[in-house]
Amino acid sequence: MEGRGHALGLGREGEFDSQSVFTPNSLTCDGRYHLYYTGVKPTPGNKDHIFENNSVNDITAIGLAVADHPTGPFKRVENNPIHEISQTPEAFDSYRIDDAKVLVRDDKI
Repeated sequence: MEGRGHALGLGREGEFDSQSVFTPNSLTCDGRYHLYYTGVKPTPGNKDHIFENNSVNDITAIGLAVADHPTGPFKRVENNPIHEISQTPEAFDSYRIDDAKVLVRDDKI
C-alpha cells in the first residue's frame, strides 16, 4: 500500500501543536473519525524556536481533529487543546500530557 502522507500537519505558529503532533489514537463515533494526538510547541524562550524536551517549562497537551473518512482530511476542532496541563505544580499532569488513550463508555468518549 502506498503511503498517503501525514494525517495531520503542524498547527499554526504559536498554537499548542506548532512544533510537533504525534502519538495519535483514533476511534469512530457517530459516523465520524476522531483523531486524538499529543501536541507540543517550541520551548518558551528558546531562541531557535525548538522543543527542548525538558520537564521544567515544556508543555504538552492533547488535541482533537475529526474527519468524515478514515483517510481524512482531518480538521482540528475549535476548542483545542481539549486537555491541557494542570495548573497545580504537584499534580501528575502539571507539565506533560501525552499519548491519548480513548474509549467509548456509556455513549461518551
